Amino acid sequence: MRRIVRRLLWLIKGMLLVIALGAMFLWPWSYFKKGYFLLSQYNDRFYRIEGAGFYTGWKEGRIGVDKWREEFTEESINEGHQRAADCGVGWHWKIELKTPWFLNETSLGPLRWGRSESSYLGLSSSESHASVPCSLVSLGTAAWPLTSLTLLIRRRSRHRRLARAGCCAKCGYDLRASPDRCPECGTLPEVKA
Repeated sequence: MRRIVRRLLWLIKGMLLVIALGAMFLWPWSYFKKGYFLLSQYNDRFYRIEGAGFYTGWKEGRIGVDKWREEFTEESINEGHQRAADCGVGWHWKIELKTPWFLNETSLGPLRWGRSESSYLGLSSSESHASVPCSLVSLGTAAWPLTSLTLLIRRRSRHRRLARAGCCAKCGYDLRASPDRCPECGTLPEVKA
């Protein structure tokens, strides 16, 4: 069980490292090519059309997400039917290389966020978005995996150094006088093939 948990943690750390590398690549690229991914779905409920989705965008060194929801009723039902027909059944996605509008709002240090709601002629919509600098995403997601990797390398090099010096791998006690068992912690030394 421990081995499975350990492997799962290393898998998570690997995915975080991939996200960090992606953010590092996106950081300079976002100054030249602005754009966003859209993931959306519309449901036709006869008397109303519901739409929901997510945007993930990049612009000028920032990356952000936007969650939106809209509902078409009464006067705007025809527009809702048109959007539902364009989107099709199920989830729909597309990539646009246009400037994302949702990366500018209230800010607190590097974090920016916003929320808006509107209702007009049978169309009600709500939107929530947040963004952070790509550099912060890269540093934040790489911190845990890189720290774990550094500690693993240090631990293994210490283990090899102690083994070469004839010391206990667990506590570092000198085993030259008693090579069978560590008198300090009781650990049996590794048998070399």
